[in-house]
Amino acid sequence: MMSKVELIVHDGTFHFDDLASVALLELLLPDNKISVTRTRDKELIKKADWVIDVGGEYNHESRRYDHHQPSSPTRHNGVPYAALGLLWRHWGATISGSDQVANLIDQEIIQMLDGPDNGFATIESLVPEGKVVDLGILSWLWSPNFNDEPNYDERFFELLPFVKLIIQNIIRKYQAKVLADKEFAVAYDSASDKRFVTINPGVSPLSFDNYPEVLWLISQSQTNDTWKAKCVTSGETFDCRKSFPKSWCGLSGESLQKNTNIIDSEFVHRSGFLAVAKTKEAVLQMCELALVKQ
Repeated sequence: MMSKVELIVHDGTFHFDDLASVALLELLLPDNKISVTRTRDKELIKKADWVIDVGGEYNHESRRYDHHQPSSPTRHNGVPYAALGLLWRHWGATISGSDQVANLIDQEIIQMLDGPDNGFATIESLVPEGKVVDLGILSWLWSPNFNDEPNYDERFFELLPFVKLIIQNIIRKYQAKVLADKEFAVAYDSASDKRFVTINPGVSPLSFDNYPEVLWLISQSQTNDTWKAKCVTSGETFDCRKSFPKSWCGLSGESLQKNTNIIDSEFVHRSGFLAVAKTKEAVLQMCELALVKQ
């Protein structure tokens, strides 16, 4: 028989923070029947097994994870914890399967949501008067408008399964990123020329900083028999360490073959970050030629 767990989360308006926190608990306790009550009733809060984003207390031992009190902690980089981050701080490795995956998700996802929930800006639009859309938009989209019935509980529980699915896929993606990092290290070690590393599609290191000589990633298409070379970008920019020659950019078929003198060359993206050929030998020839041709 499944044991019952009483979970309290605040009522009224909701954010992605409290939705995702409930979803995390469901992932953490899959063999338990979790009863979720949205309330601020102090007596119910005292009796609950878990209390999230309400109650004015952060106490891991008693399963209390609120962040609204002055004593709520802040990360070393200055980003305050929200309820989601507090839960992930203690249970992320258990839910995701490793400390490495949990730390990556906190760095790239969780704290980017925790910050705004605490009034701490973590993202900024580069477009004047533009708005950066993040996962927090889901709670806004599902919340009642001023001219709707104020059915916050209904909307909360309607959105909850979708948020849980999003969290599951985030974890799946980051587990794959860690695995891809390990696979890339093997491919790099076996590459005879470290400038061109042949990989399985989708394999990439977590950072290219440890691989400064790698210029292109070589892989076979998953949808046809062609091969492609994709440039490695510099740091956080989209600038290639080495682009394909400008005279090739945007060319395909016979026009590209005449320009390169490589019969099996097929296509070069107009921005120069990608080249496609019929064979691996041809795409490697394109890379070799690109090293000496502007």
